[in-house]
Amino acid sequence: MKLGGTGFVIVLVPLYWRHYGPRNFLWFSDLALFALCAALWFDSALLVGMAAIGVLALEIAWSIDFLCGGRLLRLAGYMFDAGKPLYLRALSLFHLAMPPAILSMLRHRGYDRRSLRHQTAVAWLVMPVTYALTDPDKNINRVFGPGAKPQHALPPLLYLGAAMAVVPLVVYLPTHLVLSARLPSATNFCHVTERAPMIEGISAITLATHDMACAVRFYRMLGFELRCMVARTRHLPSFPPAQTTSNLIAQPHQRRWSWWGRVIFLRPGRRRFLTRE
Repeated sequence: MKLGGTGFVIVLVPLYWRHYGPRNFLWFSDLALFALCAALWFDSALLVGMAAIGVLALEIAWSIDFLCGGRLLRLAGYMFDAGKPLYLRALSLFHLAMPPAILSMLRHRGYDRRSLRHQTAVAWLVMPVTYALTDPDKNINRVFGPGAKPQHALPPLLYLGAAMAVVPLVVYLPTHLVLSARLPSATNFCHVTERAPMIEGISAITLATHDMACAVRFYRMLGFELRCMVARTRHLPSFPPAQTTSNLIAQPHQRRWSWWGRVIFLRPGRRRFLTRE
């Protein structure tokens, strides 16, 4: 997915730039596409969450409209305009891929609860910039009106302010509530990647204790065999089950548990060890 997504963006950017101009990349859907591409490389749950907050509901609506021939919501009607080059319309099919891609990345990374406020801040930056730099007739991000064309019922700046208030409340907040209820938090989420394993096994574990005698009795009750070693001036009891050694290290009672111990991992294919404290 990483190479495929990056390759697609590399193809899309120059073609869109030449046909639509650089301001077209202010569309929230284009920004979300770039955010997802970056999330693939940096493994960022926050970027995925922001893309989900910003465009997931809208991309689902676009996909439904496309399947209805662009006549239901008028969001995907341009896909059926024979006057537009076929290759540009083909590139726009990324809108169909966005919802499943976002949901898949959320499933593997969890949902970062900070996404709502970060995406709201981005929207409050992008919408005024879009208003200032783009053609009202293109109505990018609907900053000039709720439809394809600018509205005239309200003063333009008043409408912009209303849109900046309504979008987070009507689009972002409901999406955030649904994702928060349905997905685990990214801060407590451990996902499994498809990379080759870096760790072959645990070579040794060292656990700190305030009461060495009690700790030794506990592990001996579990069936561990005791082997006593001396490290500097401190006794370091070891319990070697199979190829892994569990060590205990005594700490004074006034020692706070900012330091809990040490784990040594064995890397596959080499006699090197990685230490984690």
